[in-house]
Order: sequence, then C-alpha cells, then structure tokens
Amino acid sequence: MIADVPGEHFAWSVGPGRAEWGYRMRPADGGGTELTEYTRTTEHLEKVFVDRYGERAEEEIRVHHAAAREGIPATLAAIREVLTAR
Repeated sequence: MIADVPGEHFAWSVGPGRAEWGYRMRPADGGGTELTEYTRTTEHLEKVFVDRYGERAEEEIRVHHAAAREGIPATLAAIREVLTAR
C-alpha cells in the first residue's frame, strides 16, 4: 500500500515501483460517492518492457495501456453492481 486515506484514497504499487493502481473517492452530486480508479506507470516499467520485449516494447506498452483503459470501466461497473445490490 502506498496510500491509505479512509473514505478518500487508497493505492498500491505493482512491480514494485513499476506501476501504481488506486482509487479515489469523493462525495457525488446528489448523494453517494464518486469512485475513480486510476493507474500510473513509471520509467522503471518502460525499462522492464525494453529488457523483456526488446524492439516490441512500445507495442507491448500500448497493449497493456489499452487493456487498462478497457478494464477500469469494467471494474468500476462491477463494484457499482455489488454496492447497489445491498
């Protein structure tokens, strides 16, 4: 864990130090809570990809970023479904 602020923010390092994943929370207009998921990569991750994939590193980074862009909304939708079913 790299951030743990109850009701506001929690995050963790993946790798370690290659990427950060987390959630931010804030009161939503009209009640409830707005939840934002994010990921942030580091220069260290780019180096790992170059070491691992060589000339294909940039393409592999794009593939991983695309997967995150698709996965984040799916994760948030799943969380919403669980929480609204209560």
